[in-house]
Amino acid sequence: MVERKGEKMDKEDAMDYYKTGKELFLTYKHDLSPERIKEIESRLRKAIELSSKLWAPHYYLGELFYSIGQYPAAKAEFEKAL
Repeated sequence: MVERKGEKMDKEDAMDYYKTGKELFLTYKHDLSPERIKEIESRLRKAIELSSKLWAPHYYLGELFYSIGQYPAAKAEFEKAL
């Protein structure tokens, strides 16, 4: 399958958003302010928007939601990761 330039760029951009969201989560997971939660969620959702085939952003969204007590949302994201 040949990948178009736009799709390749989207996947690369998606990975950048994912990596940034993951790093923010790992750095601040024990000190999550509402602003940090919003930023982390925004980065991970943008990664999913750009490349819906990625499973890892769903996993870290699940981790984020679990850490703030949003268990149904966490479960839904973990299921999407699988």
